Amino acid sequence: MKKTPLLLLSALMLAGCATSPVSPSQAKTVPTDRIAYHGTGDSAITITRDTGYMMGGCYGVPTLDGKDIARIDTGETVTIAVPHGDHLLGFKGDDQGRGLCSVSADSLFKEISVTLKPNETKRFRISSLGDDPLGIHPTSIK
Repeated sequence: MKKTPLLLLSALMLAGCATSPVSPSQAKTVPTDRIAYHGTGDSAITITRDTGYMMGGCYGVPTLDGKDIARIDTGETVTIAVPHGDHLLGFKGDDQGRGLCSVSADSLFKEISVTLKPNETKRFRISSLGDDPLGIHPTSIK
């Protein structure tokens, strides 16, 4: 009996850290003053950040081949033009963040390998999946 409130509290805390997917068509576009990378190319990458508590008061920074793309908030999306071929797509905390938002800037950094065909668009989401803190993942959500 005494464990029931503790289990309930634990479940609520875990649910508070979860993120919820947002479709790029329903997400807000990242304002141009927070976009750092204006690429060129025949292909494109769309990155949409989930809504939810995980790092919810802080911007996150998706990267392409080690270059910052934008400072992205929850529920926002950005599409960039890129040349087709092999790339490293990453996500990290905001180096410009203040207070708690600057604490984990480098510790969040993760990258995945992405290969784009000519004229191809791939979609990704910044999300917390299971026991994985925020990361960047392929998605089929349109």
